[in-house]
Amino acid sequence: MSGWVSLYRELLIKPIWTKSNAKQKTILITLLLMANHEPNEWEWQGVKFKVNSGQFITSLENIAKKAGSDISIRNVRTAIERFRNLDFLTNESTKTGRLISIVNWQSYQSTEKQRQSKRQRPDKDLTTNNNDNNEIKITEEFFENKDFIPLVVEWLDYKKQRKEKKYTDTGLKAFCKKLLKLSDSDPLKAKEIIEQSFAFNYAGIFELRNGTNNQNKGGTDNDEYSPV
Repeated sequence: MSGWVSLYRELLIKPIWTKSNAKQKTILITLLLMANHEPNEWEWQGVKFKVNSGQFITSLENIAKKAGSDISIRNVRTAIERFRNLDFLTNESTKTGRLISIVNWQSYQSTEKQRQSKRQRPDKDLTTNNNDNNEIKITEEFFENKDFIPLVVEWLDYKKQRKEKKYTDTGLKAFCKKLLKLSDSDPLKAKEIIEQSFAFNYAGIFELRNGTNNQNKGGTDNDEYSPV
């Protein structure tokens, strides 16, 4: 097997990475490396088979073997089930083995040039996504430390999934300022703050629960601290 795969730094702030243990991370990278970069066809016992980009047919044993000597079949089975629950992949049995499909494969493997090309679509598409582009622009202009940018993008996606109203320009700047203050300008701490809100389904961000000033936060800030 030859070629290469892309591995973007923003993976570092994704739950599939931050909430995985070391062996699951190894399996995750192994799956990306095993996936077909282009559609592939072959014949087995007189029957033709075809897989698309981001798919491959394998077995738990083969994945464990490729992942390394300290990875067991049980580790692989647990990881695949976890990744399936996180919508990273789909997993189904076939006559020739186990078909693994990486969800949104192109978003993982598109080149930076392709990503930029997607951002530079015709005016009709740009108009549709104008608000999203404006949010990203404001975020990029606000933070000197660019490690904060993917954190804010992930937060905006979280708000979208909750079907909340978009920030106004002033509101987004206020959010960025608050994140900077609560995290003491530390992106690692900021990541923990945002993940805390994800975990407890908060509508806003707050000091870490093990902080010294959290005990009085219960219903303040428009009740955003309470799970909703």
